[in-house]
Amino acid sequence: LDGAGRSPLLKACRVVGQEAVTLKTHPWRMEDEKPLLQKVRGMFAQIVGAASPDDIAIMPSTSYAISTAARNVSMARGQCALVLEQQMASNVMPWQDLCRRCGGELLVVPRPPDSDWTGAILESLRTLRRKVAVVALPNCHWTDGSLIDLRRVAEACQLYEVPLVLDVTQSAGVMPLDVSELKPAFLACSVHKWLYGLYGFSLVYVDPRYHATWQPLEHFERNREGSDQPEWDEK
Repeated sequence: LDGAGRSPLLKACRVVGQEAVTLKTHPWRMEDEKPLLQKVRGMFAQIVGAASPDDIAIMPSTSYAISTAARNVSMARGQCALVLEQQMASNVMPWQDLCRRCGGELLVVPRPPDSDWTGAILESLRTLRRKVAVVALPNCHWTDGSLIDLRRVAEACQLYEVPLVLDVTQSAGVMPLDVSELKPAFLACSVHKWLYGLYGFSLVYVDPRYHATWQPLEHFERNREGSDQPEWDEK
């Protein structure tokens, strides 16, 4: 059974989902969603150790989120993006695209015979150092659950000043995560696994250092600060 990818939804989650869908049949009863969204952002901030709900974004998928990160990571010609062999495609394909656009290279760390992903990643970082433009990893490999010691990897990324981008869909909600310690530039999590949500929803942490400079993939009234002001189209 593919219990990891399509496990049964908890009854309590099903009830909440049914109530939400039913509410659409009486849209005049729908209230402002901002307090609810802020509550969700606050809960995820607690799960990953973020300082504020303002560090959390809501996106339609983790592939969308990682594509947003790849749009904003700087890569010079000849640099590389580091990923793992057989890593989840949503955290690989956007980096393939970045490498094509910037004249970079996708560095795929092969599966170690002893399954010591952490050692293999650290060795690659020690060898290449600042030639690495970004390290894009999971907390554990989606095919077999083998773990990466993110604390040690994060320390190396900080030493070599390489941004760390994480897809924690396989672990957030069941394994401890602390962005204040790991200091990733970007962290994304699909909610349909350990967060007991539905498909088509990803929660994202963005380091406050990038709030003022990173750009979204698309522009619309719900994702731009100040769009509720009368003069929104004058700036």
